[in-house]
Amino acid sequence: MISNWSIGGIWVGPLLILLLCTLFTLSNQAATRQVPADFPTIQQALDASSDGDSVVVAAGIWFGSLDFGGRDLVLLGSGTSTCILQGLAGRLLVFSRGESSAARLEGFTLRQGQAPTGASNAGGAILIRDSSPTLRGNRFELCSARQGGAVALIRSSSLLEGNEFDTNQAFMGGAVYVMGGAPELRSNRFLHNTGGLRGYGGALSLESTAARVRQNLFVENGAFLGGAISCRLSPEALIERNTIAGNEARMGGGLYLAAGDPLVQGNLVAWSAQGEAAASALMASPMLGCNLHFDNAGGDGFPGQNQGGNRVLDPLCCDPQAGDYRLQPGSPCYSADCGILGFTDENCQGTDILPHEITIAGCDLRIAPNPFNGRTWLSITGDPGRDWRLELYSITGRKLGELASSRTGHARDMALDPTHRINGHALAAGVYFLRLTHARGELCRKVVYLP
Repeated sequence: MISNWSIGGIWVGPLLILLLCTLFTLSNQAATRQVPADFPTIQQALDASSDGDSVVVAAGIWFGSLDFGGRDLVLLGSGTSTCILQGLAGRLLVFSRGESSAARLEGFTLRQGQAPTGASNAGGAILIRDSSPTLRGNRFELCSARQGGAVALIRSSSLLEGNEFDTNQAFMGGAVYVMGGAPELRSNRFLHNTGGLRGYGGALSLESTAARVRQNLFVENGAFLGGAISCRLSPEALIERNTIAGNEARMGGGLYLAAGDPLVQGNLVAWSAQGEAAASALMASPMLGCNLHFDNAGGDGFPGQNQGGNRVLDPLCCDPQAGDYRLQPGSPCYSADCGILGFTDENCQGTDILPHEITIAGCDLRIAPNPFNGRTWLSITGDPGRDWRLELYSITGRKLGELASSRTGHARDMALDPTHRINGHALAAGVYFLRLTHARGELCRKVVYLP
């Protein structure tokens, strides 16, 4: 029992307790450390940090091999054009002590990282092993290794989002190598990476993994097998809505699929300089649905199990010769049976493509009542698969926010309540679109709010 006592007639027992609680709270608040203002080197700032802390790095060229040391830290650069992590005949960063998705690297260019020779020759810039940090908004260039010229993911569930990989090299996965785990690669750009004359996956090599590869752009990568992507022994992998253009390989200018049956859907594979759009080998029978192939030097066929919706047509990109793979009006990459194909939701004017009402067999989205005032109930019926998300769009095609997804553990039955703000957006009276993205493609429904 704590008894009160006084100084000069003032009871200080409760005051002392309040002071101790305040000090404890302050000591547990996340701190921000500046480099070089607070610490001369990045590693010194990392070593002085605890879980939840941020290290902010000013513009400049920075050297040294970095390690988060098992802590969930956020390392922020001033931007890829000004903040460079420069290799000196060595790897730049290692995550191998169980860092979670809360650990994040963002806003750097990682240049000329080189993995050490020997058994650990993986990940020229970054090796991630038995850890799952987030890599977002970085640029990787001129890095090399035997596996994963820029990044190697081994037994990881990392998220790689909004990164650019340019002119990296490795025997397996010129830019990124994935072994095991279930990482997600989303909205990245892979340009001019190579797997070498005898290598696998000019940009990306997947092995024995449940990786999800979504809405990435692969342009002018090359390898012996799989100019853009090599996927082996990975029946649970998902390759969805990527634009794969101008790549080359002896076999599979776009995709090389071997010894497994991954789900490959909603991709645009075109203009391979060598090799077919997709090739399968070693008794693979991949599931291909709603893919568009066009003008690939080795052929535009669809190997494996045809899930329907595959087509051979000019995608009508805005200006592919200038590297603009957005979609012209009337592009066959948007259709009632498959939704949007390829990596982008933008048209040539840079605005979102307006979702139309489409239906995919085997899954539905029910809205009752519709139109509605007050609130309406949404119900996902059928089987949307292991990965799905439900998003709300305005009538102009602007995404307002995500309502639910399998990643966040939401139920399939939920209420849409206009009194609840969605990403800061209050719902006014009008027409909206709900887009359900799931294992078979995309399904859109119109909903009308009448307050």
